[in-house]
Amino acid sequence: MLEQWLSITLTSSCGTDQESRSTYADQMRAAGFEVTEVVVEYRGELDMEQIVGGVYSAMSPDQLPAPDRRPAFAAHITRALNDTGPFVELVRVAAMIGTIR
Repeated sequence: MLEQWLSITLTSSCGTDQESRSTYADQMRAAGFEVTEVVVEYRGELDMEQIVGGVYSAMSPDQLPAPDRRPAFAAHITRALNDTGPFVELVRVAAMIGTIR
């Protein structure tokens, strides 16, 4: 749905995937740190406004719809998700902690 709206292919590029975290850990080790990864997971319940806000926050400024188009964009997301909420999101926060050896 977002790919069609934005005419792009979406990819995971925020650096939180396992491959990126492994690269960060390797770089930290190469810099002389001992690396530990700490992970916290929890579930959060989201309403439609929070989902739309989350989509906006993931978009670059040039991808954001113009202010007068935002209600249509929000309606498009609502229709795509059938607004069957509540929506439960599994949140996984991983921290790479480096200590000097």
